[in-house]
Amino acid sequence: MLDGTNLAKSCNCGIFNTVARQLAWHILGFKDNEVLNASTDKTFVTLPGSSTFDAAWMGNVRTVTQDFAAIQALKFTNHSFSKGPDGNFTDATCNVPSFANKTDIMWFDLKRAKSTLLVENSGQAGWLVVDTVYSHHGQLPAGGPPYYLIASAQLKAKKGLFPLGGPGLTQAAINAVPDQCATCVAWPNWWLLSANDLPVEFKNWARYFLPIPGYSSGY
Repeated sequence: MLDGTNLAKSCNCGIFNTVARQLAWHILGFKDNEVLNASTDKTFVTLPGSSTFDAAWMGNVRTVTQDFAAIQALKFTNHSFSKGPDGNFTDATCNVPSFANKTDIMWFDLKRAKSTLLVENSGQAGWLVVDTVYSHHGQLPAGGPPYYLIASAQLKAKKGLFPLGGPGLTQAAINAVPDQCATCVAWPNWWLLSANDLPVEFKNWARYFLPIPGYSSGY
């Protein structure tokens, strides 16, 4: 990417932040031990209003009432940063030049849904529960916690449990959201939902692996 020999049209955060460190060392004059690799193993969503170096990517997280462009939040797993000589972090991927703690750019982090017979291990990553909320923005869905992050493809697989039309989350709305975001290959789109967004039919099915207020776990 630095000398024009890499013709790849996309890269992950690790490669992008490695290139940023190379620029710091070889162009800006920083010493190797002044700009270091840093990372997190969390699965998390960035603060609303995040922007990446790819201006066409408006985010991959939406709610029933706010689309990707309105929220501009990005879901990551095992994300890469750089650490500067002042001890602060830089995330070139998300255009964040300086933050003191890794969680400063996080809206919330997530944990996988409970594994049951209804959710195979191979698909479990598509059903996530909001774990720790670091910053309470108004974009969180109405109804209060728990909140769920559900991959668009996973919600489509159970769309028959939602109404065809009307207010709230419907089959028409579920069908209208692509499984993957437009500019990133194999990057899923996600629905951020609260229990208020889910019909009774879905709650009765999902209560075995998602914590739903007023519904026992069943197993």
